[in-house]
Amino acid sequence: MSVATPREDLYVVAVQGVLDRILSTRLLRLVDARVRISCVHRRATKHLVVDLCNVPAVGRGGLELLEHARHATDAHGLSLHLVAPDPQPWPLSRRARELVSRVGVFSSVDEALRLL
Repeated sequence: MSVATPREDLYVVAVQGVLDRILSTRLLRLVDARVRISCVHRRATKHLVVDLCNVPAVGRGGLELLEHARHATDAHGLSLHLVAPDPQPWPLSRRARELVSRVGVFSSVDEALRLL
């Protein structure tokens, strides 16, 4: 995983590898840390973007754990967005499809930067 702040109001976490429960847990920790930093230090972060373009597969429960990230961002006035290929190359559970439908999904980080 790598992180970037291309703008003061936007934080990007690029995920690489199979998105399983272990990698999702690491991702959740990063999101939670950014939410806390944003709140405690009154940072201007408004959008958290999770880039899944380099995720070759999604393991059981991988995307479902992002629901917790969405709750954390929502509770603190931030928005969670995904960057993912369209169509998604991985099969999604019903719960994962519901999550994807509730967050903004972009086809590239550049598109997210332009539209957010």
